[in-house]
Amino acid sequence: MYITGSGTPSLSNTISNVTVVGTSAGSYNAPISGLNSNQFYSYRAYATNTVDTSYGAIQTFTTQSAATCSGGTLSFQNPVISNINASLGTGQISYSTGQCGNAISPALEFLFTNNEGEWLSESQVTSIQLFESGTNVSSQYTLDKVLVGDVMNITVGGNFPSASNDGNHTYNIHVSATNVDVYQTDISIPTTVQNASLSVYKDPSYEASKADFEGNNSVLKPRGESGDTYRYLLTYTANSGYEFTAGSITTPTVSPGGTGVSVVKDSHTSSTYVIEVTGSIQASDKTASLSYSGSPVADPATTVSFRYRISPQTSWNNVTGAVVVPENVVLQIEVVSNGAYYVTLTNSTLTTNVTPSTNDAGGTQVHDVTIANNLQGGGDLSGQFRVFPRASSTLLSAVRIDFNN
Repeated sequence: MYITGSGTPSLSNTISNVTVVGTSAGSYNAPISGLNSNQFYSYRAYATNTVDTSYGAIQTFTTQSAATCSGGTLSFQNPVISNINASLGTGQISYSTGQCGNAISPALEFLFTNNEGEWLSESQVTSIQLFESGTNVSSQYTLDKVLVGDVMNITVGGNFPSASNDGNHTYNIHVSATNVDVYQTDISIPTTVQNASLSVYKDPSYEASKADFEGNNSVLKPRGESGDTYRYLLTYTANSGYEFTAGSITTPTVSPGGTGVSVVKDSHTSSTYVIEVTGSIQASDKTASLSYSGSPVADPATTVSFRYRISPQTSWNNVTGAVVVPENVVLQIEVVSNGAYYVTLTNSTLTTNVTPSTNDAGGTQVHDVTIANNLQGGGDLSGQFRVFPRASSTLLSAVRIDFNN
């Protein structure tokens, strides 16, 4: 039992300061917590039973003054680098009384520069230790490495020194790391998809695409060790007034073979068309090209206008009435539209073929209409070049074609 200050501790005045450490004869000791700093205390032992209570001699002690933290400076100098030609930044940070024992936030960062190779993975840093005057003090801090892009930093976190270990400290960071052989595959993206914009996703869960810092919408540049894998998603988004269908883009291929590159259609919606590129880094630099083309289809046309010419004419004529044609010629009809459409011919005796028969992109399209041979003596023949909006059976406009004996 104990009391604050001088006096005689007893069961009557130490109710909250009594520690029971045993129930039989013997020698006992017990820790006491919650004492005030720089305080004088009186204490003594006691034993009690059903008959009486006996007390030992009164003893005294004075607690120490509370430890104070004055802050200091942490210096990081003369790093030791092993197994690689690299350099590590140095620096220092001061901490105040109020920061003692508190978290180092944010963690300290020291740039780790690879002087002869490239950083591809944090696993290239194999060991980080912290020494002070030759003593390993790594356990006093949290040591780590962080790779962002191709920039590696060694970080020191944890807490600032507390009152028991404050003041100035000079540390040496010891880092061991390795280099790897790095190869790159350049994959060209075609520019043959019209009426859509392209965005490229470099999948960071694959080492080689994660390390692609230079790739863009024209060329992919996965890089890494031989065998590292990569994955990209090329997403085409249809321009306003256009939409994708299942066959809007031709089946993608890659050439040449032996580059480790694969390409397939991933998915499509009315607004997007996604192509997936995957593969693995080879044991040398490689170059490959993707091949596909196409366009989302335009919204159905609502307006069209026409011009025509008959081979071998080179000048265009406005359509002001029926177009009169001779036999065995090609009639070219230029259609300017604000959307997608298809065309049909109404008289197969007069007009035998039209190419192309659809325009999914809108804009200006020239259609070649073949006029049949051996029409002389057949009388007057007429037909129509008809234009329908995409996916509609409602006639939008037409050009009359006449053969006149």
